[in-house]
Amino acid sequence: MMSESVANHNLESARIYINLLFDELIVYYQNAKEERQRLSARYNPDEEFTLLEEIELLTGDIRGYASQVKISGKLRNEEEAASKLQKMRVFDVSTIEKWYFESGEDFWHLKLYLKMLDYLRCLLIEYSHFK
Repeated sequence: MMSESVANHNLESARIYINLLFDELIVYYQNAKEERQRLSARYNPDEEFTLLEEIELLTGDIRGYASQVKISGKLRNEEEAASKLQKMRVFDVSTIEKWYFESGEDFWHLKLYLKMLDYLRCLLIEYSHFK
């Protein structure tokens, strides 16, 4: 069984890593500005949400949870948060998955952003299980 001091150290290390990744995602998002602008020109009125809207919805939700950790060191309603985060898999959104794999080598910055956003989601789920 893990000692309390080791568990606290692991929790603190995870919190620091989440905070670093949260800050890095801001840079990744800014680096993808030109790519997001190119995507916005591809608007399809038949879709309920555009690709960019789907990305923005996930961004708001996942970064919202990360900001809770950054500000307070914990997730509010941890079990509920973990459950919601498990359902927010970036590549389970069909619009994102289709675009990601069909766009080839293009949109490198935005693809990196999405991978790191999904990684942050996974870290938050793991963080919610620390006791």
